[in-house]
Amino acid sequence: MDLGKTFEGLPMWAKGGIAVGVLALSAIVGFAIYNKVKGAMALGKEKKGGKEIDKEIEELKNSGAKPPTISKAQLSIMSDQLKTAFDGPSFSGDAQKVFDILSQPKNDADVLMLIRAYGIRSYDNAVYGTFKGTLPQAIAAEIPQSSLYRKSINDINEMFGKKNIKTRF
Repeated sequence: MDLGKTFEGLPMWAKGGIAVGVLALSAIVGFAIYNKVKGAMALGKEKKGGKEIDKEIEELKNSGAKPPTISKAQLSIMSDQLKTAFDGPSFSGDAQKVFDILSQPKNDADVLMLIRAYGIRSYDNAVYGTFKGTLPQAIAAEIPQSSLYRKSINDINEMFGKKNIKTRF
């Protein structure tokens, strides 16, 4: 079957519609492949990053820094709350809710343990479709660097600075 003759009798608007449909389908498939590769890379980084976080926590303990003040159960709850704050149909997560949750850690060990407890999570995002990443990646994707109208990454980092927490997003 000659493909060129198949489209010969179609009006121009139909040919244009087919071209747009093929391009849209290609973009969707390409984006899905991109997200799968990005997720696999994030998983590899998390495994490496998890070891680095464990090492940092151990170094904090050995240096006489303040020990974690948040229990593992509370870290799990906070991680779930953060995922819920990021999840949803909006173009950005609930920045105020994220800020409120991140105001609970009292020292670097708490923040590092929270990042470790969060691990890699998936949630729905209006821009990325299904987003999969670590807590710092989710914050970077969902919360603006700075904003006059709502909480931002700069606000989170400023709050950490006031508590003498060195970890930054």
